[in-house]
Amino acid sequence: SNGTWAFVINACNRCLVQNIIVRQNPAYEGLGYNGSFAGGFYFMGFTDTASIHNVHLFSFRQIGMLFQGPGYTSWLRGCRFYGAFWTAMNMRIGTDPGKIGVKLGGNMRWLRITDINLANLYYGIVISDDIIPGGTSNHYIAITNPGFTTCHQAIMINDHAHVDISDIAAAYIAHSTIYIPPNGKNPFVTITGGIIDGDPACVPDGSGMCSGIVTNAGVVQVDGVRILYMTNAAIVNGATAAASIVSRSYFQACSRSIQCAAAQQCL
Repeated sequence: SNGTWAFVINACNRCLVQNIIVRQNPAYEGLGYNGSFAGGFYFMGFTDTASIHNVHLFSFRQIGMLFQGPGYTSWLRGCRFYGAFWTAMNMRIGTDPGKIGVKLGGNMRWLRITDINLANLYYGIVISDDIIPGGTSNHYIAITNPGFTTCHQAIMINDHAHVDISDIAAAYIAHSTIYIPPNGKNPFVTITGGIIDGDPACVPDGSGMCSGIVTNAGVVQVDGVRILYMTNAAIVNGATAAASIVSRSYFQACSRSIQCAAAQQCL
């Protein structure tokens, strides 16, 4: 441990991390940042064939779990990461972007994230290449049965990764549940099954705010997903995105179903 992280693990090679709870001082429960801790786990260096099961982090101010990269064939399962209390109020107005549940810093390959719950955060999961030297993208990331609530964005993808998301459950996400920024990177993302429920208090601002899925780069394939109660569009395909491919999906009580910058980009 150090002044920022509850746990710092260097070179987690064939290691097992399980059955851990980190929470704020019980004397300050319900009092926001008072007694909260900064970050949970920092996996430095090479993370190979690691199994991280049943880890619960409550009331952290920065990042719940950071994988610096590189890493191979690891598994994050059955975890709950809840940000500090006041984050739930701040996320609606776009503040506190440092509050992240899980962040991949680059060159993580064949990482599986299953049965995870994240709440009271700016970003639930960030997939990026901004930490590892050389900016090497993550490779294949599988996210199965994740749950998100009261976040600004549930999953933000900011590299060239192949990302498979299945059976997602999300509610009260202020900006968008899946977000790909317009940065010239080209991920390939598949989203299969699940329910994305909008925040009825969300007010659109022209940036894709209050939408289910917003893509500004790469290709997104959506199959069998229900998107409900979006005060903007269920899916927004920006001018710099390659394509959005949508099939067997259901949109209910959304201001618009699919918003495309160019008609040929949405199939």
